Amino acid sequence: MFRIPATPPAARWLLAGGVVGAGLVLVIAMRADRDRAGDRVLRSLRVAESQHVTNDDGLELDPAISPDGKQIAYAAGPDGAMRIYVRQRDGSRAVPVSASLDGEHRRPRWSPDGTYLLFQGDRGVWLVPALGGSPRPLVEAPNDTLATALSPTWSPDGRQVAWVVRDTVYARGVDGGQPRIVAPLYEVHSLAWSPDGRWIAAVSGNALFVDGPVIGNLGPSAIYLLPATCDRGSSCSPVLLAPPTSLNTSPDWLDASRLVFVSNRGGARDLFAGSVTEAGRMREEPVRLSVGLEVHSVSAAADGRTLAYGVFRQSTNVWSLPMTAGQPRRLSAATRLTSGRQTVEGIDVSSNGQWLAFDANRTGQQDIYVMPATGGEPQPIVTTPDDDFHPSWSPDGRWIAFYTFRDGVRRAAVVSSRGGPIRLVHPDGPVREQHTPIWTRDGQGLVYFRFLPTTQSYIVRRTTDSTWSPERRVTRGNAISFSADGKRVTYFPAPFTVHTIAPDLDEASGRLLLGPPNPGTDGVRALSGSINPQGTAVIVKGEDSKGRGFWSVPLDGSLPRLLVRLDDPNRTSPRAEFANDGTRLFFTLTEREADVWAVRLEER
Repeated sequence: MFRIPATPPAARWLLAGGVVGAGLVLVIAMRADRDRAGDRVLRSLRVAESQHVTNDDGLELDPAISPDGKQIAYAAGPDGAMRIYVRQRDGSRAVPVSASLDGEHRRPRWSPDGTYLLFQGDRGVWLVPALGGSPRPLVEAPNDTLATALSPTWSPDGRQVAWVVRDTVYARGVDGGQPRIVAPLYEVHSLAWSPDGRWIAAVSGNALFVDGPVIGNLGPSAIYLLPATCDRGSSCSPVLLAPPTSLNTSPDWLDASRLVFVSNRGGARDLFAGSVTEAGRMREEPVRLSVGLEVHSVSAAADGRTLAYGVFRQSTNVWSLPMTAGQPRRLSAATRLTSGRQTVEGIDVSSNGQWLAFDANRTGQQDIYVMPATGGEPQPIVTTPDDDFHPSWSPDGRWIAFYTFRDGVRRAAVVSSRGGPIRLVHPDGPVREQHTPIWTRDGQGLVYFRFLPTTQSYIVRRTTDSTWSPERRVTRGNAISFSADGKRVTYFPAPFTVHTIAPDLDEASGRLLLGPPNPGTDGVRALSGSINPQGTAVIVKGEDSKGRGFWSVPLDGSLPRLLVRLDDPNRTSPRAEFANDGTRLFFTLTEREADVWAVRLEER
């Protein structure tokens, strides 16, 4: 590795006097106000002096404001090829600083002296001068080809960096050396080192909200504080700061005892701030700083009052397209079935092909709706205070299964297709993930999956109208689907891999139908799939060298046939979920925009 050029002593003292000295006065004043009858300063703050920093076509994400509050680094560009840019807070021309490196670049982070930027790219962590230059690798890509080094952050003295690989936070000196494990944490991302060096704030859960093909993914996440060092006699365990009862993400430090973060606990995604005790707990309920901004991430300058944040908005609607035996269909031939600004994730079509069920946040939280499969006015079926997702029709059309978030986990539930009270499948007992329940063909069972410790699918059987058997593990993987007569079954035992399996779901009966393409070949990588009602083919959503689309993969082993090419760059279909009734495809198309803003926090 290499050493960051040392800042001349005189310049270092000037920097320390300008930033640290002013910050110390602010911190002392803020701590004094915090200790008198709660955190009066936080409760008096308001967002002011709003500036629209970027307004370009496409997405501008991950804003990071420089320590002096004058410049903002961010990621922008097309999916898969975003680059890091720097521009003045006043919105002057953007300067690319990572253009010489291929691939996707995300999550820039300023060094404490404002001269360098960390960012994630090419599966590792890179460092580049803030004024531009040649990026250099700081953390090499992991040996595991499916893993990536993510979410870099600097220590406050600039001598160390921390990052994430899979479910573990690592730290190491900037000059190199052996990485040390800071803490393991489930689906950890979005790190921020505290100004006093004691803590690393981290998010656990819903990493897809900030990164990956479905940015803006709905779902809860928690904020933890990780002890940055483990001294003998002190606790090294992560401390839960904000529980996963809502989305809580993108923490950054206003000072050594206050955090600003993004949450949708009030409905829309907004800025919240909280005061942290010496033990790393939230001192009182977080304070809401904004209303209705739809914030995606936030970054604080060294003064604790100047912020940059990203606004992310998307509109997702349901479309349909006939599956024909001739030439592949173009996306321009699709019919739009829903309208409005909303986010849709799960879709299912009834066995008779007459009704659609889907989830949408038309009124704020995610609810379950039904509508005619040819279009019409959606009718709400499930409107709980919690977010509800991924409806599945029972074969007789009388019931809808779905999952609802309770205590931060997905809980399988059922409801009459005409609406009414919902019934959790397992209201008592251990709280476990029950992701995306679907009905067995006899209408008396549900199959769902969970990710930990590995992806496994489970089945439960109905014992009465309101009770269910204990779960039984059936397969590895997920995405089990049944033909209409229940005699043909497919599932995904591993990424990009489709198997057929016997109706009793005995994994030993599995047979490979479609696997990952060999290197250098132009095969189909299946991202998701469901068998058609006729039991003759599995319809997969996937990608090849030409892009994304839908393919029909015959169960007799014939070659995949392209059905639809998803060829509109302005209307993408990033989510894996879709439905088919044997003659039509039902899927979502999404339009997205994201800009960068800057604000000042002032006392009322």
